[in-house]
Amino acid sequence: RRLGMLRTEGGRASPPRGRFDYAPGDRIAGDLTVIGHLAVGRFGHLYQVWSATEWCALTCKIVASKRRDERAALAALRREARILRLVRHPDIVRSFGGGEHDGLPFLLMEYLEGPSLFDIIDNSPERQLDIDDAVPVAIHIGAALYHLHRNGFLYLDLKPANLLLRDGVPVLVDLGAVRRVPDPARPVRRVGTAPYMAPEHVRREPLSRACDVYGLGALLYEMLTGRWPFEDVYMHEEPSVDDARQYPQIRGE
Repeated sequence: RRLGMLRTEGGRASPPRGRFDYAPGDRIAGDLTVIGHLAVGRFGHLYQVWSATEWCALTCKIVASKRRDERAALAALRREARILRLVRHPDIVRSFGGGEHDGLPFLLMEYLEGPSLFDIIDNSPERQLDIDDAVPVAIHIGAALYHLHRNGFLYLDLKPANLLLRDGVPVLVDLGAVRRVPDPARPVRRVGTAPYMAPEHVRREPLSRACDVYGLGALLYEMLTGRWPFEDVYMHEEPSVDDARQYPQIRGE
């Protein structure tokens, strides 16, 4: 097998959950036709669309209509679009531009059928991958993070659900949490997913590239052991989310 090619038998993609603004057959910005529902995020919805311009299926991420008056939601998607224009790497999802529909910004990306690394792990015996699979996956993820770091960005939300497979090779998606490498000042907000956040990230201390390195190590640990680092802490404390197994996102002021 080529480097990073995962065996995907049994890696069933999780069905999308939540309510979507658009139904299959609806049009977005004229030349995009909704052909499927992919996911509901914190600020936006993801659709599989057919592009009459590109003549292929793409992923469309658009701000949810109920968030249209939230400046944070609009700014987050526009920031993600700018970042994707600046970073181009085989292990990072490709951008196809974007625009606005009914006053809502949207972002177009390549359509990745998946499954996600979360699906692969969750459907593996004892949630563990063979070392011959886990190490190449970590190499690909490390290459993507290195590219982001060289361009002055931190990813900050590394987790299995944010890695979709393209022909068996993991691709980093969802750059909504990406930030510029910050000045040595205390960050105002925490943005990330609890089991993969570096200690300084949780404590709201200055962030650095080491935060992503920690996340990569935590991910490799999970692939090889089927557990999170310090899982007993997460499973026995009082979490701020309904189910820790859903990879809770922590976003605090």
